[in-house]
Amino acid sequence: SVPEFGIIPIFKIEKFLNSLNINKKYLSDIFNDNNKNALKKLEKIREKILKSNLTSELINEVEKLKQGLKIDKLIIRSSASSEDSIKDSFAGIYDSYILTKDKNNLIKKISKTISSLFSRRAYFYLKTRNIKEFPLSSIIIQEFIEGEISGVMFTTAIKEGRKGILINFNKGTAFSVVEGKSGKEIFLEKGNKNIKNFSLLNNDYINKLIIEGKKIEKLFNSPQDVEWTI
Repeated sequence: SVPEFGIIPIFKIEKFLNSLNINKKYLSDIFNDNNKNALKKLEKIREKILKSNLTSELINEVEKLKQGLKIDKLIIRSSASSEDSIKDSFAGIYDSYILTKDKNNLIKKISKTISSLFSRRAYFYLKTRNIKEFPLSSIIIQEFIEGEISGVMFTTAIKEGRKGILINFNKGTAFSVVEGKSGKEIFLEKGNKNIKNFSLLNNDYINKLIIEGKKIEKLFNSPQDVEWTI
């Protein structure tokens, strides 16, 4: 089943940024500057976002989502227009926050999520990918499911010239795996049906992940990276 969720759309985030004079032209011009100056400007942008009140339109949106979601434990995350695209994954680039359904806490974490769009990490990722603009983002607020084992599965990956499925995982949430900080790795070469048990993740779980991964890849007609939890 799909976890409960709500979305604050991109155009409402953009209106908030425009109210702070953080517009597309100003943001794109940052890429014409040297790294030192660019990072100073980004720091000021983040400070301005965190110190400013959200627009009444955004606060009303938060109130509607708060009333509409029936669960108490939530996760707030970005959903940028170019995230998880064929060319760029943006995995671990933007911040996510786990919280309870308190209005003031929601508002605070939404501001932090927006500010993370302009982080040092985001800037250097965009530069290495030769992307010369900051993608704007909607914000997803959804039920947080706390699993015993979590990770990321790449339904098609190339490793040492071999094609297969790559599964990264660890105990608890997938945060450290998504950010590339820790976790175990399983690479299953295409056609290999000899699946061994691994610590934490037995072959029944691995088989189920592979089956779901193939379904998702077929649905989108392209390789996918999938966050999962058990």
